[in-house]
Amino acid sequence: MVTVFCDGKVVARHDRSWARQQVVTDPVHAAAAAKMREALALDRQQRQASVRQHTDGHTVALRALPDYDALFGVDFNPAATKAK
Repeated sequence: MVTVFCDGKVVARHDRSWARQQVVTDPVHAAAAAKMREALALDRQQRQASVRQHTDGHTVALRALPDYDALFGVDFNPAATKAK
């Protein structure tokens, strides 16, 4: 049995493993870490979707593609251009 202490308190306890380069992970800690990674990925995805920055650092506004279609007067609606 291996027991790990921090400031006099037991912070980990598990059976001794004699395997080389093996990592022993508490399943509760692994689950908490997975949730934190998911939250971080979602937060990063939301931030990237809402704001873009140019290479010089200034913020670039994002527009929907149909806005550009309207600006340049194009219509990519297949029903409107269907051959008769």
